[in-house]
Amino acid sequence: PVTIINQKNQQDFYYSPFSFKIIREYESLSILLEEYYYQADKQAKIKLKSNDILTFVHRQIKKNIGKIDKLKKEKIAALDAEEYKIKGELLLTVNNLKTHRDSIEVYNYYEDKITTIFLDSKYNILDNSKRFYKKYQKMKTSLTYIDEQLNICNDEIAYFNILEDQIKHADISDIAQISEELKSLKYTKTAITNKNRKQKIKLLTYKISDDSYVMVGKNNLQNEELTHKIARANDLWFHVKDAPGSHVILTKSITEATVEDIRTAAKIAAYYSTFKNSSSVPVNYTPARYIKKIPGKKNCFVSVSHEKTIYIDPSEDFINALKVVK
Repeated sequence: PVTIINQKNQQDFYYSPFSFKIIREYESLSILLEEYYYQADKQAKIKLKSNDILTFVHRQIKKNIGKIDKLKKEKIAALDAEEYKIKGELLLTVNNLKTHRDSIEVYNYYEDKITTIFLDSKYNILDNSKRFYKKYQKMKTSLTYIDEQLNICNDEIAYFNILEDQIKHADISDIAQISEELKSLKYTKTAITNKNRKQKIKLLTYKISDDSYVMVGKNNLQNEELTHKIARANDLWFHVKDAPGSHVILTKSITEATVEDIRTAAKIAAYYSTFKNSSSVPVNYTPARYIKKIPGKKNCFVSVSHEKTIYIDPSEDFINALKVVK
């Protein structure tokens, strides 16, 4: 038989058995060539469609990292706010608050020493005190704002990291849905057109036994559909722990699922994640009823409870050998 092989993460083909890792064997060279170039053309089209989105995603991640650096510097400066409160308070201990001075020495009862406070001589001591209090209040308010912005930036980075991972596993239809999502969230003004976009979302589904199926969400629209609409309350939900990855549903409850069912679903979840090429990957699983949307956050962020964790080794050979439901 002729074979498609894998060497240095690149696919190639050969007319006889080879020492490199064999991906798939074919009965004839013509069948192999037809499949090989079909897949190569498909990947080229996906890359063409996804390049602009991937560039946009990387730009957003870089932008938010830069914004975080700036906000952290502003936060360090704002942490000095307490100093202005103390100055304003100490100035009120001065006998004559109506005088104008460039500076004044006061007893600092916080540190038990004499402290020099520099003033704006255009204003009397009382007004200088008020100005210090006003600056304190402004900086205190800015701290709240900075913390809010830091949370937003961290959420944005997490969101775009999720999209970056989803693009790696995407086909043409998945890319179009990611593009549509970015448009709906007003990140972009236009989306990649897809004549099938308005049709019912089709999920990647594996049949792992006579009565067990595993469904995979390959982008946020699919994840939401799968987890919050399709999955039954007792179906088991899988997701790689603390990293971007697909939502994966095993159509069995915890009491019905075999150890092999759970391991298979976990392998699928690990494969469709950023840990695809890692080993001993932690995967959380729990009944779907314990997956909740987080108010105020994008739908790709969920809260998980009552979860268990399994450690699994992803395997491309294992995934390729599974039966896909057409």
